[in-house]
Amino acid sequence: MRRNLVLLIGFMFLTIGVVGFIQPVLGFLDFKFTDNLLHIISGLCALTLILNSDRGAVNFSRVFGLIYLVLTFLGAINYLPLAQYLSFNGVNNTFHLFIALILIALGNTQLIAESKKLLKKPDLELKKLLNS
Repeated sequence: MRRNLVLLIGFMFLTIGVVGFIQPVLGFLDFKFTDNLLHIISGLCALTLILNSDRGAVNFSRVFGLIYLVLTFLGAINYLPLAQYLSFNGVNNTFHLFIALILIALGNTQLIAESKKLLKKPDLELKKLLNS
């Protein structure tokens, strides 16, 4: 399931990046050259990493989730050194935040599941951890 979602996100990034070079996406997303390049690189990384394993999908989700979260923060404060290369506006920042939250959630679902399992059987799991 996680690999399929990352696959979908990867294709979405590739599509937005390629279409962004041709024309403005949907008329209200104003991406610069660097934005389009970043989206294409993100999409290619997603597609490459999910080919290896589910772990690749987890790693992509965690790393790129943090990258897009940082981009959201930099866009919110209108970080001027990057503003000439990347589009920092309300719509793009919302897009970056939305993608960041989805990716971070995808990257940490296994961690959450393992935590819940540990809470259900604390004695057995604790013994396994102590014995290993």
